[in-house]
Amino acid sequence: MKIKKVNIWMTSLLLMVLLMSACGKLDNKESEKYETTITNSSEITGLTEKQEDAIENGFQVDEYTVYLTEENKQSQQDIENFIESNFYEKNVLQVKDRIDKSLKVNILTYAMNYSPEEERYTLGVFFINTSQETMEELAMTVRPIFKNVPQTGEFGTIHLKGENFVALPTNGIIVRSFSADAPIEFLDQLKQNKGEDITFEIKDLEINGEKVNNSNE
Repeated sequence: MKIKKVNIWMTSLLLMVLLMSACGKLDNKESEKYETTITNSSEITGLTEKQEDAIENGFQVDEYTVYLTEENKQSQQDIENFIESNFYEKNVLQVKDRIDKSLKVNILTYAMNYSPEEERYTLGVFFINTSQETMEELAMTVRPIFKNVPQTGEFGTIHLKGENFVALPTNGIIVRSFSADAPIEFLDQLKQNKGEDITFEIKDLEINGEKVNNSNE
């Protein structure tokens, strides 16, 4: 199987919530399209002090903290999902044992969705800062690797800073997605992969504008 045209793209947290939380399953229904309402967290009434603090300073799950970017904070749906569901806690706890503290950056899959109409898969992933410094800018080339797929897609470039990133401290997490073409005849092979079976090869890593390798040396 050869997976082509890997696109690494940023989506709202709404997509992440709508992806299946069980990585070993795939949705064969037509992908629906959702509209995001542009708003501001101050426009959402009835927030508790704890919820307002989570929006501004992150949602704590054990030793890790999930953050909203400034882009996320412009979406009412993102904010509502962030404060109302146990999505973050459940999925962070699901991947927690796979976090490698010897790396500066971990990319871990928590969900997978497949659109047979588009012949395309989407992976929900966590970007986790396991370095010893706060990240204000993150760049790399990366590709997903499936355990039973000998040929993976091409490397894609990621560059996070400004509104699509945060000042991400050690053990900080942001939510992103990967998408790539995958012919429907290989659906059964994709379904054999669970979250822990999907890894990511990272190259050309840069943290805060400095080229580094991905090990905490």
